[in-house]
Amino acid sequence: MKNNFVAIFDLDYTLWNHVPIEEQSMRITEYLQIPFSKEFVKQISSFWEGHCLEGKKISRELVASMIEKHIPYLRLYGRNGEDLLDSMRVTGKISLNEGAFSLLSFLKNNGITIIACTDWFLEEQYELMDRFGIREFFDEVFSWEGTYQKPSKVRMEEIVSKFPGKRFIYIGDSLSRDMLSASYIEGCVPIWYRKEAKENSLPIHYDTDDLNTIIPVLEEL
Repeated sequence: MKNNFVAIFDLDYTLWNHVPIEEQSMRITEYLQIPFSKEFVKQISSFWEGHCLEGKKISRELVASMIEKHIPYLRLYGRNGEDLLDSMRVTGKISLNEGAFSLLSFLKNNGITIIACTDWFLEEQYELMDRFGIREFFDEVFSWEGTYQKPSKVRMEEIVSKFPGKRFIYIGDSLSRDMLSASYIEGCVPIWYRKEAKENSLPIHYDTDDLNTIIPVLEEL
């Protein structure tokens, strides 16, 4: 593998995993001291899976206001969007995915620039990186504050412009956000870390449900 590559990683559900949304929703309601309800699970799931943030320049204030608009269950009990964001910081049960440390070590040992492109807040992501002992692997972390939610051609162009003359590898779990983002980068090598088989029309260089299998693929580049 030549060291003229930049490896772009998604973080959530790619390098680390979260508990199922229903379990996290239950933890959130306990933290906020509001009743647990299937309706809350439905609303919060719909919000994170939806498109209400696409095309908008992201700030914490914007995300909080959109949460209040699209998760009205919170308002029923006097809670707001910032309350939900605060709760997510302390209620998430998160574990590093098997193979993540080995994959990052392989790339770093081969002189590959490693960056993250994440749809979450920088401070919180740094906290998780420090918890798992992987922050030192990353040359830069591009969070979503001040830019656009994935997929965004503008956001990808901004990242690519910082690494002139480089080729890119993009490793992520989401077809609609990560692999589509990879398609905006000319000559990019998209690697899909899939959780389940899905119909896909995007060009994928390699797909796997095991991060450990990615290293042999990269060795051939």
